Amino acid sequence: MQQAYYYPNIKVLIACRDFDLNKDSRFKEFVKKYEKDVHKIFINNLSTDTVKQALIKLGVNKKRINEKLVKLFSIPLHIQMLCAVYESAEIGNLNYENKL
Repeated sequence: MQQAYYYPNIKVLIACRDFDLNKDSRFKEFVKKYEKDVHKIFINNLSTDTVKQALIKLGVNKKRINEKLVKLFSIPLHIQMLCAVYESAEIGNLNYENKL
């Protein structure tokens, strides 16, 4: 990061949760040090249609896509984690059950 700071045409993108940005001392120090150059961009939850399309594209059985599953994967981090394990798991019959 220190090296990148000396090159005015280089832009650095750091992605994290708002919680981590506010609680992790490394992020807090970074933001404090480069405060004038930090721009926060918040990403909203994904739409129902976007989530359904992504799940179908990943091979999830359409009949298994319900409201709870859509809500779970409307959070960008959650669907990203699903995509990360996509190739190593059989997700066609993915099911979400709340057992609380």
